[in-house]
Formats: sequence, C-alpha cells, structure tokens
Amino acid sequence: MERPIPRRVFLVGAGGVGAAAIAAAVGVRSGRIPARTLWNDVTGGCGDPGPIPPAAGWPVVRGSFRSATVSVPVGYAVVRPPGVASRDAPVAILLPGRSGSAADTMLSTSFPDFQAQAVAAGSVAPFALAAVDGGASYWHPRVTGEDRMAMLFHDFLPLLARRYGLARGPVALVGWSMGGYGALLAAEEHPTRIVAVAAASPAIFQSYDEMRAGPGDAFDSAEDFAAHDVIAGAARLAHVPVRVDCGTADPFYDNDRAFVAALPSAPEGSWFRGCHNGDSWRVVAPAQVAFLGRAFAASS
Repeated sequence: MERPIPRRVFLVGAGGVGAAAIAAAVGVRSGRIPARTLWNDVTGGCGDPGPIPPAAGWPVVRGSFRSATVSVPVGYAVVRPPGVASRDAPVAILLPGRSGSAADTMLSTSFPDFQAQAVAAGSVAPFALAAVDGGASYWHPRVTGEDRMAMLFHDFLPLLARRYGLARGPVALVGWSMGGYGALLAAEEHPTRIVAVAAASPAIFQSYDEMRAGPGDAFDSAEDFAAHDVIAGAARLAHVPVRVDCGTADPFYDNDRAFVAALPSAPEGSWFRGCHNGDSWRVVAPAQVAFLGRAFAASS
C-alpha cells in the first residue's frame, strides 16, 4: 500500500525548541532537560534553524514485520524516488533517534525532500531510502533478549530484498542521535556490507559511568559497554567512508570529537553552531545527501 505521509512532524517535535523531543533523543532521565540545553535555546547557542525544503511528493510505503529479536512488531518505511531501478539499486537505511519510528523519521528528517533537491540540481543520482523503528535498545544485544542490530541485518535487509528488490546492491547507513551511534556501530561490525555511514549528533559515550550519569540504560554493564564502544572500535572503519556532524552546543559534542579523533583517517563532516535537535540536523542534511551520493557512485 502506498500513501503519502502527512507533512508536519519535526517543526513541532524535534525542531525549534522541542524540549520534550530533545529529552527523548538524548535519553535524559525523568524527562528533565539539561540546563545547558535550555540555556542554549534562550541565548541562541543552537544557531539558525536548518532549511525546510519543498516536499518531494514521493510516495512512502509503510509496513511492519516480526523479528525473533524484537518483542513487538517493527515498523518500516520505504521511498523509491523516480529513476531508481528495482534491482541492485543503492539504498540508504535511516536509523531514528531513541524510540523514534520509521515513518516519522522519514518525514521529520526531510531526507527525501533534500534528496529531491539534489537530484533536480543534477548533483546526486537518485537512491532509495528505507527507515526502520529503532526502539530504545541502542542497537546491540540486551539482557532482555532484544537485539535491533540482528533485526536490521537478519530481518530488515532481507525483507527489503525480498519485497522491494532493494539491499541487494550498495547499502549505506544514516542515523541521528541513538541512531547515529547505531549506524556507526553497524558499520564497524559489518564493514564489508556497508559502503558508507553518516551520523548526525551520534549519541556516543566515552565510558560506562558517563552513560550511567545520563540515560542510564544504554548498556547493561561495563562489559556490555566495552563490547560496543564505537570509539574503541573506530579502526574497523578504515575502509568505510564516514561522515560525522555535530553542533558545538550539542551534549555529545566532546564525545563525537573523541570518536572522530579515533578514526584511522579524517572523515567528512562539520562542527557547527547547533544543538541536539531537528533544526541542527536539517542544517547538515544536504551535505549528508551529497556524501551518500558520492559514496554510491564510487561503489558502483
């Protein structure tokens, strides 16, 4: 079933001030917003809001599936721009922020709209987009039995190939906040499968204790953190094109810089005046689209 998703989510959610959305993205305990975030909103430390592109009008296919490693139905959304062949077409997988849904992420990031602008300008060849629900398990096996990473590679990618003829060719990952961390971890664990990874404000922690002082539930133990530490595993991305963008007022700014410093070579990306919200993520979206376009062109 194909039907356009109504356009309006980020402008009243993660965009603008969006305090509740920021709390969900960062994983703040009890919904409390860090004083720094509120101060940045008041003083303008978050910079100018990102552009709002015209709606592409591309149909969005939505559905759900069952996974042996997720206890609830997993939602997904697929966009196939005009000009994208069904077989072996490149596809970028969009990973939401904490508890974000696939359908909302496809809309709220404006990613199809930014891609449509680039395609119309002739700067990017069209590629497919697919998003999948992220839950709140930080994309690694948990003691509860939930494992969104296994779902992504063992269930969702095969589903895209089987139903839509996608994910047979080049696959890239794009993520925001928790999804940004998940995209980087997925690329580290599957460097021969992923042709590129772009992360905006990835929710990276430098230690288990730091995580415990923040959301508190991203890892089950110090050993769990060590096993899924993307800074420690950064060398595994030696042959994967990487892009990282983060605002200077983002609570993950220092940690994201530490991750970039650990990479074997300098990635693409930017440090800019921005916060942990949709306004900032729209600022970098056009550059992310261009990055993916170049990666797909190089992999063909």
